[in-house]
Amino acid sequence: MFGMFDTGAPKNGSEKGNGGSPSGLDDYPEAEQWDRITLLGREKQALGCYVSGHPLLRYGDKLSRIGAVPAGKVADQQAWTVVTVAGMVENYQEKLFKGGTGGKAAFFEIEDMSGRVKAKVRSERIETYGAVSPVANRARHRQSQLPHHGRAGRGRGTDLLMDEAVPLSDAVRKATRQVLIHLDADGTRPEQLRSLKTLLLGAPGACPVDVVLDLPEGARAVLGLDGVRVDPSDAVLAGLERLFGDSVAELR
Repeated sequence: MFGMFDTGAPKNGSEKGNGGSPSGLDDYPEAEQWDRITLLGREKQALGCYVSGHPLLRYGDKLSRIGAVPAGKVADQQAWTVVTVAGMVENYQEKLFKGGTGGKAAFFEIEDMSGRVKAKVRSERIETYGAVSPVANRARHRQSQLPHHGRAGRGRGTDLLMDEAVPLSDAVRKATRQVLIHLDADGTRPEQLRSLKTLLLGAPGACPVDVVLDLPEGARAVLGLDGVRVDPSDAVLAGLERLFGDSVAELR
C-alpha cells in the first residue's frame, strides 16, 4: 500500500530495493483473486462481520428450493417439528459432561441472512458431522424455557437437536438441474470467455449450461452451450467468482 505513494526519492540517504530503485506495485507477485466466500470469510475474520455480501448469496434462492426454513422463522414452527435449516456454523463448541465420563455434545449457532438459531449435536454424531460450514442441517425443533433477561419470570427460547447434516454445497448440487451464467456483453473480455470454457470443460457433470448475455439498452441473449454439462460444485462456483469478480451463476 505504501508503495502507491512512493515518489521514488530515497529518504535519509537510504536506497530501496536492488540497485537503488524504489519499491512499487510492480514488485508484488500476481496472486489469484479470491472467490466470494473466501473474501467474505476474510472480512468477518478482520472486522467481525460480513461487509460486501453474505456467503449464502452464492446459492441464490436455492435454499428455499431445498426446503430450508429461514433461521429467523424456526421459532414459529411447532415444537418437535423436523425442519431443515441452511447457513453458516458460528460459535461451535464441544463440552464434556460429568467429568468426562458422561460423554460430550457440541453446541453452535446456524446463521443465515434472516438471523440465527441455536443447535446441538449429540456425542455419537460429532465425529460424523462436526463443524461443517456452510451446512444444511436436518433437525428437530425444540422450544425450551430460557431466562428472559430484563424481566421477571422466564421466556421462550428455541433450539435444534440435529439429526443429520450435509455440506450445503452437496445439498444444492443434488437439487440443481440447470446452470445459467449471467454475463455483461460489453464488459466480458475474450480471455475471460476462454477461461470460462476451460473451467466448464474441466468439471463435467449432468447439468446443462446456458450463458445469458446482458446487452445494451436492456436486451438479453441466451446462448445454449450444446454438449456442455457441468457439476455445479462449490469449486465451479468459486471459479466463476474468481474469473468474473462476482456471483454470476444462477442455479435452477
